[in-house]
Amino acid sequence: MYDRSSPFVARPAAPGALPAAASKSEFAADRLRDAILTCALAPSETVSEQELTERFGLNRAATRAALARLSGEGLVLALPRRGWQVAPVTAELIGGLIAARRALEPALAALPRDAAAAAGLRGLWEVCRALAGRGDAGAPEALRGYDRELMGHLAAPASPWIRNWLAQAWDNSDRMLRHLEAGSGLRHAPPDRGALVAAAEAGDAAALASELSAGLDAFEAFAGRALLAGALDGAAAPGKKTTPMTDPSRTGAQDAQPRRPSRTQQEGKTR
Repeated sequence: MYDRSSPFVARPAAPGALPAAASKSEFAADRLRDAILTCALAPSETVSEQELTERFGLNRAATRAALARLSGEGLVLALPRRGWQVAPVTAELIGGLIAARRALEPALAALPRDAAAAAGLRGLWEVCRALAGRGDAGAPEALRGYDRELMGHLAAPASPWIRNWLAQAWDNSDRMLRHLEAGSGLRHAPPDRGALVAAAEAGDAAALASELSAGLDAFEAFAGRALLAGALDGAAAPGKKTTPMTDPSRTGAQDAQPRRPSRTQQEGKTR
């Protein structure tokens, strides 16, 4: 997902400032969305508004508004008289997401990029390369965050629709990846983007498309291995409440529905 602690991301508010009253529901939506995408709220987990307000220190009314918004994004499902369910991860959902990415990502190959945009890509790749060579415990997570940021930078010249769809696809890919890793015990490292960055600098659309396809092939291959290892056989993490998987089509939630990135994400993609 998008790394909001990155120095490449602009922040409109002063450090340590509390969210304004008008933005409390947006703050709550961002907080809960991050928890879902990082699997702090596990797929299929059931929660109540009261539990979320206490766990994340949120206002009750803002939490209710945030859940309604996240329901429209397909990240949570309303369970009448039972609370809310975090959207489950299924093999069908993973396959649909991969198909959506295969349709969307080739559009990035032919986008025009000036020298400043190419330099930004190289700078992010240099950070990724440095993190890949480190052995400390936090390096893999940081590497994943910067790789996600590099892909967001690659998509910056695209139309708002394409950027929004890809942001949702990449964020949900990260959520599914974390869930598959937790369930299988396997680990998937981001691919080396050096050849991709070189293709973008050279304006070589064919090579860039090939690198994007190779990265997605690696993700698909890992998903297949994780599924064979029984990654989806269990429910949520131990201690998490779960309910039988709900069919999103019966609740009106759509897995592939585009969502609007938060203000922080939008500002980060234009830098």
